[in-house]
Amino acid sequence: MVAEVNTAMKELEGLCEQLGMEDTKSSLCAGRKKLTNHKFSVGFMGEFKRGKSTVINALLGQEIMPADILACTATMNRVTYDLTPHAQVLLSDGRTVEVPIDQIKDYVTKLTKESERQAESVDEAIVYFPCPFCQNSVDIVDTPGLNDDDRMNRISEQVIPKLDAVIMVVVPGAPFGKSEADFVRTKLLASDLGRLMFLVNKIDTIRPRERERCVQDIRNRIRTAVLDKMKEVYGSDSREYEEAEGKMGDIRIFPISAADALDGRLEGDDSLVEESGILAFEHALKDMLTIERGILELAMPLAAVTRAANEVVQIAQTRKDSLQLDSEEFAKRQEQALLKIKGIREDKRQEISRIRKAEKNARTVLLPTAASFYQELEQKLMNVLENVRIDEATLSTEAGKAAAAQILEQRVNEAMQEELSHFCERTKSKVMEYVGNEAERMANFALELGNSLEQVRMGLSGGENRDSKALMTDIASVAFDAVTNGVGLFGLSGAIKGYQLAGGKGAAVGLGVGVATTIGVACVMAPLGVVGLPLCFIGGLAAQKAGGLAVKNLFRGSINHKAYLGIIERLRTSVKDMINDLRRDQQVDQYVTRLTEEGFGHLSAMMEAECEKVLRETEMTIAQIQTDIAKNELQKKQDVEKYSEIMKSAKQLMDNLLPVLNKVNDSRKVKAV
Repeated sequence: MVAEVNTAMKELEGLCEQLGMEDTKSSLCAGRKKLTNHKFSVGFMGEFKRGKSTVINALLGQEIMPADILACTATMNRVTYDLTPHAQVLLSDGRTVEVPIDQIKDYVTKLTKESERQAESVDEAIVYFPCPFCQNSVDIVDTPGLNDDDRMNRISEQVIPKLDAVIMVVVPGAPFGKSEADFVRTKLLASDLGRLMFLVNKIDTIRPRERERCVQDIRNRIRTAVLDKMKEVYGSDSREYEEAEGKMGDIRIFPISAADALDGRLEGDDSLVEESGILAFEHALKDMLTIERGILELAMPLAAVTRAANEVVQIAQTRKDSLQLDSEEFAKRQEQALLKIKGIREDKRQEISRIRKAEKNARTVLLPTAASFYQELEQKLMNVLENVRIDEATLSTEAGKAAAAQILEQRVNEAMQEELSHFCERTKSKVMEYVGNEAERMANFALELGNSLEQVRMGLSGGENRDSKALMTDIASVAFDAVTNGVGLFGLSGAIKGYQLAGGKGAAVGLGVGVATTIGVACVMAPLGVVGLPLCFIGGLAAQKAGGLAVKNLFRGSINHKAYLGIIERLRTSVKDMINDLRRDQQVDQYVTRLTEEGFGHLSAMMEAECEKVLRETEMTIAQIQTDIAKNELQKKQDVEKYSEIMKSAKQLMDNLLPVLNKVNDSRKVKAV
């Protein structure tokens, strides 16, 4: 299907070149390259010793990724497709080292002091292997265990925004505990659950009659964790909370025994593989990598093809009909058309001015929330200090003092990360809502633009042509209806449709509706700069400020109860000073400003670019018509035949794509149900 869409885009590029539609040709070319080159990354995440590497080995059918009874993976490891198995290690100094697969453990594990030291200089290890799941540019990513150490956590957090889907691995013995819940709540976020699956690994350690109850318990824990977060961020009476609650039934969770699945495949024991439960997970993974990914990756190119085919037909018809005019009549119509284009440009400037005004209004509303955030954060941190309980007997030793200092700093850091995450989530949701409202308002302008351009073309050609209308109706009849409503307007309609599909807040929540819908909307929203939380901003700012408390310096000398209370009081003062520093630095305020600037800025940039594209191509058409009219009668006759042939080619091209359009549309409807 990708090949067929690719071919259609290539053929359309040729038609655009014949008509001088360079901007449309360039857009098609860029879309074709993106369609061909995009990598789809599936990351396996979870705490250490959950069996992530064993799960991947079970998918591969061989023991490739290092696995051990001890915490093992120390780097990010990537599996990508190649017929010849081999491995590469990318070092932090920029070098690439080719290594045999059976030696990969020497670079990416921490099973020995030497390998752990070696792993610290490794950015990434890439394993090339003929894994069926990795065909068609799919990468499987094995991440270090969460909560293993700070470096492992940083590696995992850095890779999250680069993943298209996440497989969270948990085990029955520690069924979705606080740390895993915090990770999903704070790092993956409720808005990303549509791209998330859960694996309950090591299910063979549970008695068969207890397994269903175990899985349901984990499902309930996930539901509670997410809804608690939505309650904290938005409130239990909010629309966001209600939407999340209604969609939590679609969590995808699979009980498996990765060890049994791997053993079964190594020994050729199909019954053991089936009993392991991995086949149900693999079926769901296959659907994600084909049906859901197909909807995501083919929808927008199909919309672009349909839109471009419409434009080709319109311009070819205009040029064909204009050949009936004499030079004097065309000169009059040309003058009127250029005046109309000038008026459209003025309308566009006014529209962009309205967007900037909307941005200013949104920032005026949102910036006070940053001011109130500082007060909320201070109260949260004071509560942390109030509720931390440290056995004063442990403060009699240096080791106990060090542990107490670490606990206090960690609690403050965690509380700051959680509050920053909540604030950023709320702010992101509001910006999406404001930008979404503005995009929907722009839909009216898009419609007016389309009508104005149609009037310009009709004015140039002498009126409406039924043949052209029939051809465009045929093209529209096979359009992918989820993304191509208003396809005859311009590229902005795709973004507007994205908002209409999910709504500003709906896109922010996006729970359990399947990877295609959630990520599909995210792809539409991504150019607007409002998708996902700034993990580096949250983690870095929290660690920077919490580290500045200098807790360790307070635990010196003899510490009794009175001294401990004094330490807590000094920490309260230090927290207030830290909050004042945060206010003075205005980093949170700057985040709000940057988010609104990016959201509305990309919207106005899209407006500018798309409007100018169609206006430039209309001006080019006018110039080409002027050249056509100056030709002799034989040349004009040849041009009439050429433009008729271009229109038929565009129609035939869309007829050829009809099976692909129907397949993608049918799949989308199935996933929506």
